[in-house]
Amino acid sequence: MIESIQRAEAHNNIDALRQFYLENGYFYLNTDLADKLKALRERFINLWDLAFRANTNERVRNDADIIRLYQDESLRKVWLAGYDQTRQLPELYNLLIGETMQSIQQIAGIVLPALCNPITTRIDLPHGQGSRPTQPHQDYPTHQGSMNSITVWIPLQDVSCDNGTAEVAPGSHLNGMITESDNLNNFIEPGTLRQIENPYALQDSANYAANYVPATIKLGQILVFSLFTLHRSGINHSDKIRFTLNIRYNDLGAREYAKRYFNLNHKVEFKKATVDFPTKFEIHNE
Repeated sequence: MIESIQRAEAHNNIDALRQFYLENGYFYLNTDLADKLKALRERFINLWDLAFRANTNERVRNDADIIRLYQDESLRKVWLAGYDQTRQLPELYNLLIGETMQSIQQIAGIVLPALCNPITTRIDLPHGQGSRPTQPHQDYPTHQGSMNSITVWIPLQDVSCDNGTAEVAPGSHLNGMITESDNLNNFIEPGTLRQIENPYALQDSANYAANYVPATIKLGQILVFSLFTLHRSGINHSDKIRFTLNIRYNDLGAREYAKRYFNLNHKVEFKKATVDFPTKFEIHNE
């Protein structure tokens, strides 16, 4: 079975991948996005450089600089300024178009895809810092969209157990939404940043030895899974950052979802803030 699905992945055999997805709740897909993802990773690093250059004497040129500056809590506001902009770049929303999106739709049975929520980014620093490691959970309780909704998980570098890749539980999507109040149903806001006191406790927990499959994939490959599929993230044991994108889709072509008025659990609220700085129209000419 493993060899056959590997062959299907290598050639993007739509029928074989669809059957695998129906049974297991996830699939890998080869894309032509490697160059774009590499450039996007470099763009992310530059965002931190822009933030730190404007507010400090620091420069950010690589992963090591981002990791180092995260340790200084006095600079956390500047650090978060760079992080927050990783979710705002317009090129994120142009990644999954054309043939890649068509393949995802065919395999996952999505008729008319629509975003569940704005694209989120994970910035997994070494040893559980940055975006926090997650225990086993489903995405569906948070979003409550169409029954065939999916998460598209896109790493911006090669991923493996070494840098804390995502792990999925095959077949767990078939059990529907978990309703018990236990650690399998923790409502985790994607992208939340905090410092973990003991991230390794996640790996020491009793359920960590369960049947989870780590996503070991190369740059340009993506992981797609049902919002009902149990999954978790590992701990980044490398000395680099694991950058990943999470793009979630509902299906507007799903009648059941339409009868729930296309429920969107994600609501955007704008804060009314006091403007305490000079305001004047200008065009940036540098």
